[in-house]
Amino acid sequence: MSLFASFKKGREEKASSEIENPARVQVTHSPIDDDELDVCESCGGICHELQQDPSDTPTEAVPTKDITTDRQRREGDPKMNIGASVFDSFEQNFNKKDCPNSNVLIQHFFQVLLPALRNGREWSPKIFSEYIQLTPDPLIFHVVCLSSAVHKDKLILWSGADSGRHQREIEKSHYGYTALRELRRAVSTYKIGTPAFDAILVCVCLLSVSDPMGELPSSITERDYNPFHHVLQPLGGLNIYGYQPVHHVHWKGLLALLDQHGGFDKIQLYGAKWKIAYTASKYALHTGTKPVLPMCNHLGDSLVEREPLDILGLTSSDLPPPTGSGFMSLDMFSIRDSIRQVFVEISQVAQSMNLLVPQWDYEAVRDLMADARNLVQYRFLNLPTLSDDPSLIVDLSLPEGSKQATAYARSIMEVASSVYGMCWLVAYLFTTHVTFPVPSSRRFRVKTVYQVRNPSVIARTPCNIIPGS
Repeated sequence: MSLFASFKKGREEKASSEIENPARVQVTHSPIDDDELDVCESCGGICHELQQDPSDTPTEAVPTKDITTDRQRREGDPKMNIGASVFDSFEQNFNKKDCPNSNVLIQHFFQVLLPALRNGREWSPKIFSEYIQLTPDPLIFHVVCLSSAVHKDKLILWSGADSGRHQREIEKSHYGYTALRELRRAVSTYKIGTPAFDAILVCVCLLSVSDPMGELPSSITERDYNPFHHVLQPLGGLNIYGYQPVHHVHWKGLLALLDQHGGFDKIQLYGAKWKIAYTASKYALHTGTKPVLPMCNHLGDSLVEREPLDILGLTSSDLPPPTGSGFMSLDMFSIRDSIRQVFVEISQVAQSMNLLVPQWDYEAVRDLMADARNLVQYRFLNLPTLSDDPSLIVDLSLPEGSKQATAYARSIMEVASSVYGMCWLVAYLFTTHVTFPVPSSRRFRVKTVYQVRNPSVIARTPCNIIPGS
């Protein structure tokens, strides 16, 4: 049974069970605004009991079975385990003036930011144990606070609110400075090539996507208009971390440290390879370059040899029947099969969206959808661009000795390059708006739409599609 079929069956059983047992149906409440709550200085969390008035209603005893079940449900949940004991190592080195609003930012990191990156059952507990409990270092603390401050600020700005922005700017500036200070200390302290150095590489990666000194002005307070609105944009935190280009100075520094560390495959820390590889694809998209690292999942397993439908547990027979030959007709122009297949996979992922959105309540489905769309984007970014050699596009060699045959082959290459260029531009627009929807999509539309409407421009200005060029 495919993953899609099993999830469909599980959803039907769950719905039937809830109809038979109405008491089991839970009502989803709106999220609580942390800014309106008091932060407990003893436990580092939000004590809702402080805002509750005493009640004269007698409290019923909770059955022992329910207590055991609740304890099992909470096991491994970082939101239930965050306490002062975990951060004692930080509190010994920093006072409250050195880490403003850190308790709230740490809570935001675990309650909002981590689930935004991935949703798997083991994701948040593993990140919590490996990055906080096993390696309690000031660098991790300040980078986590910086990432949380930037993420929280963007969420508030995107929602249209502007209250408290001055305080949020102070927090971002403070943790940006302290994170860089601790990074310099850590690089000179930790030995390159050791497992502990993996955490430093992740911190540099988080700096590269969180540092406001990117290629876009830090004063931007609203997103570009995107005519499409769907569920894929929040996957992997793309709605926040896909807006501005990755900080090129931090990114180049990360690649240099990674090379000294022994290469990408030497990274062992949980989730580190996925986070760095995912950032590499976003950097390539914003800069018009090719990804320098292979795409992988959160376990560090390479996805390069996988098929998108295989990741999703689907087959081509699960998709709606094609209405035409589509990209398969590119073989008429001698375009390489490997190139044609990438375009086909983009359309397959788009069709899979409609099948899997009804299963969106399943955390595993969302993570697999993110992996599939990341893989497709990785392969598309590795395709030849409009300025590359046509011989990379066409599976045809120029004959020697015959001028007539050579001229004929060249004419085939020119026609194939024009057809490929139009397909590439359309897929470029489609991926940045639908399958890999970056929130700064307007920058990708300004010049690309003009070239799609004027095909004769493709050959004359092949590099104009790069944002910012």
